[in-house]
Amino acid sequence: MKPFMDADFLLQTDTAKTLYHEAAEKMPIFDYHNHLNPQEILEDRQMENLTRVWLGGDHYKWRAMRAMGFSEDLITGNADDYDKYLAFAETIENAIGNPLYHWTHLELQRYFGITTPLSRATAKEIWDETNAKLQTKEFTAGIRGKACRCRRQDDCIRRGYGACPLLPPRLLPLRRLRCQRPQP
Repeated sequence: MKPFMDADFLLQTDTAKTLYHEAAEKMPIFDYHNHLNPQEILEDRQMENLTRVWLGGDHYKWRAMRAMGFSEDLITGNADDYDKYLAFAETIENAIGNPLYHWTHLELQRYFGITTPLSRATAKEIWDETNAKLQTKEFTAGIRGKACRCRRQDDCIRRGYGACPLLPPRLLPLRRLRCQRPQP
């Protein structure tokens, strides 16, 4: 049986595998949309736990949790971080086929080396392992910033910055283009 989301995930042909592993895999990443706080990257903040990393500002995850019927307290409210994480684990367990499912598991694999699928049953084990790693210097808010050559930051535009004063030169503010229909 093929391993869960292995190194050839989404690469279905030999040509795709060759192109990815021999060329694209080594190329810099240009991330034009993310939900990272530029101040936390700049300060290389030590994250308290996986809930803070995953649910601190990702509206896609919040939307999925709302669709599952979780109360706002478990999404953006004052519930305990572990309870929020358990609600997200249940959401992901029921999100097979949704890109959030794949993104979540790719993050677990690529950042934490965890290949176990996230579910209510595996949540405690994954929580303990990721949180232990998050308390080390190798796992700070800058980890994702270090993975990319260039990031565009939604937060800088929301704050009205032209060139984001919070970001190192490789992290750039995002400028969204709004298309308008021509008037008849």
